[in-house]
Amino acid sequence: MIDTLDNYYHCFLRRKRVAVMKIDIQGFELAALRHGTHLFDSYNAPEVVMMEYEPIRLRGQGYNPPDLIKYFEERHYSVYHFGTGPFTYLINGTFVPWTKDHEDLFGNAGGYFDLVAIKKDWKKKAENAGYRFEGGNIQRY
Repeated sequence: MIDTLDNYYHCFLRRKRVAVMKIDIQGFELAALRHGTHLFDSYNAPEVVMMEYEPIRLRGQGYNPPDLIKYFEERHYSVYHFGTGPFTYLINGTFVPWTKDHEDLFGNAGGYFDLVAIKKDWKKKAENAGYRFEGGNIQRY
């Protein structure tokens, strides 16, 4: 059965809070997210979203790859990438914030790499509670 994120949110989750979401749908991420705006624009939006990002597949579905990043930024998420795929030489496995400087690389990269989108207010709460985001990990100090 194929359904939208919004239908799943309304019918199955019954508007319960979602803490973590993993998206791995081979280039259809933006299509799924665009059918999940009620969820992502609600108080119950996931605090953390993990996904693979593959610009070639996104482009193959007719999307502009950086629009995936913009979707999360418009909803008050910070987006991080790991030093995998085309970024290995740049950050070598660490947890690095996405910046506008990376837009060309994000849009034209070959292969795929991992992204994590974290709600800005949740990250701040986690840091105030003694957690830090370092080297691809969330650690308590």
